[in-house]
Amino acid sequence: MARTFTTMVGLENYIESKCTIAVENAAKRLQEKLVELIDSEYYNQYDPIYYKPRTYAFLKSAVSKMLNSNTAYIGIDDEYFNYEYPARYMMFENGGGTDRNVSGHWTGEDQVNMAASGYHGTYNIRTEGRFWESFIDYCNANAVSILREELVKQGLTLSK
Repeated sequence: MARTFTTMVGLENYIESKCTIAVENAAKRLQEKLVELIDSEYYNQYDPIYYKPRTYAFLKSAVSKMLNSNTAYIGIDDEYFNYEYPARYMMFENGGGTDRNVSGHWTGEDQVNMAASGYHGTYNIRTEGRFWESFIDYCNANAVSILREELVKQGLTLSK
């Protein structure tokens, strides 16, 4: 369907609105890839027996959001899963053991940094999964073509 514009401002507004939709859709597609990589290179890399019940909070923390009309953010919302945790340990003093309760705080940023290095909740469990490196490689190879596809879906004709 051909459109007619009577002013340059009208044309600019139309193109900008289509670009905004295309950027948002491209970001959602990249977010879906990030979720897929977290699942395959993080969750599926270790035996689930270590984490019961598993909440999948880290998987759910992958987000995309528009920063302005032509810029999107795709990443991990590290505020999504900050949490306090109780811990118990035995303290040995003067030849006897004492059961101690302590608490701590594990931030979302801690989780992202550990997971990006292949750690799974503790320094004792490490795999080769590197979801973030894989995501960056995927984006470098595909983000521009995904955005181009989304622009075309919005009816914009592109030249190479």
